[in-house]
Amino acid sequence: MAKDPVCGMQVSESTQFKSEHVGQTFHFCSQGCKSNFDKGPMKYMGGRDMGMGHHWPTPFIFSPRPNENS
Repeated sequence: MAKDPVCGMQVSESTQFKSEHVGQTFHFCSQGCKSNFDKGPMKYMGGRDMGMGHHWPTPFIFSPRPNENS
């Protein structure tokens, strides 16, 4: 069994609704969940390890240093 990353439902790995993303296969309960995932997979990753020992990076917000000459 696999967990649909969109709705959390347990689904069979033989489901017809599948998507490949960053080298992993994701299984879905319906075409609707698959379509939602395909539109924005990052929304459903939640820090999951995506292989190669890395997690999705935390967004970095650049804050420039104040102008020291002011």
